[in-house]
Amino acid sequence: MGRGLLRYPNVRHMFRVAEKVLGYDLLSLCLRGPPAELDRTLHCQPAVFVASLAAIEKLHHQQPSVGYFLADISKSQESLTQVYVT
Repeated sequence: MGRGLLRYPNVRHMFRVAEKVLGYDLLSLCLRGPPAELDRTLHCQPAVFVASLAAIEKLHHQQPSVGYFLADISKSQESLTQVYVT
């Protein structure tokens, strides 16, 4: 999850911040698993959140004039992402 987004500015930093906050290496879990651990809500929700932010970073990098917008974000992550982006 998120491997293709690592080349965009700030994405690795987002995962480093997540690691400090969560207390575990979220990037490693997203890239290497094990899938059973990533499927757990405890890990899945932060992974989806950071991957969503990384996707927004990609969009901003590719089309700066678009700015930041949200599309198709799950209800459980929506408010957190909006707080971050706004």
